[in-house]
Amino acid sequence: MSGYVAVIGGSHVALSGSSFGKLCSEGNYGVVSLKLGGEARNLSERLAMLGSNVKLITALGKDDFAAKIKAACDAYGVDYSASLTIDAPTSVAAELSDESGENVYRVFDYRVLRNLDIQFLSQRLSLLNGSSACFVDVEFDSDKLEYLLKNVTSPIFIDTVSVRSSSKLRPLLPYIHTVKANKAELENLVGFSLENENNILAATEILLHGGVKNVFVTCGKQGIWYNDGTHFGHADAGAAVIVNRSGAGVAVEAALIKSFISGLSVDEAAAEGVKAALEYLSAAHI
Repeated sequence: MSGYVAVIGGSHVALSGSSFGKLCSEGNYGVVSLKLGGEARNLSERLAMLGSNVKLITALGKDDFAAKIKAACDAYGVDYSASLTIDAPTSVAAELSDESGENVYRVFDYRVLRNLDIQFLSQRLSLLNGSSACFVDVEFDSDKLEYLLKNVTSPIFIDTVSVRSSSKLRPLLPYIHTVKANKAELENLVGFSLENENNILAATEILLHGGVKNVFVTCGKQGIWYNDGTHFGHADAGAAVIVNRSGAGVAVEAALIKSFISGLSVDEAAAEGVKAALEYLSAAHI
């Protein structure tokens, strides 16, 4: 399958704090850095690194933060020409991670993203529908998320991102091609605990019966479970892999999309997802 991948959603600059030890309320020593973020922006960059032709639709201001995001897109060959640029502050996030690297607290200023209203989204439908695959950021307000999922005709990929956000998807399953969720997010979506393989099978089947074509469940050191209605299985991660750690989830999502547009099977895609997490965590992101 050829063509481009459309990615629509948030981009931000993050003020990121990483604690050397266990977080406490009295103050924490660690490392504070400024980095680029946003689910859609991060995924676009990762897909471009895998060789995909990517068209990013996001909302940016006319400030230095927007210039940093655009420069990074240019460096990786991500096409953001269909994005909205307005005279408003670019999205900013404040993140605090514990000693393992897991994000514990996040505050998002995503007000500029609200300017991607229904009228704007309708003007981008032809671009979205012309894609080989379309990733939709679940952090959109519910009405916009519903509009996109009901009107985009390309295969839609969704990452549930958080327990809170996963709840938005319950009435929208018929419009989603592929869902990636971690264990806690899927538990919230289906309403029961995933204590064993039978529970995971039952949970993924609920999504499949709801209309989803592929379900991938990231389970930390236990790897990735997958189900497409015909093939249910598990891709082992090995003791060193923590699939849900910050950044690794985006690497997995990019590998799943790349696998789909390359015509790989669901079990091959899961293996590629685990491989992507391993590569991410073995790099300078540890």
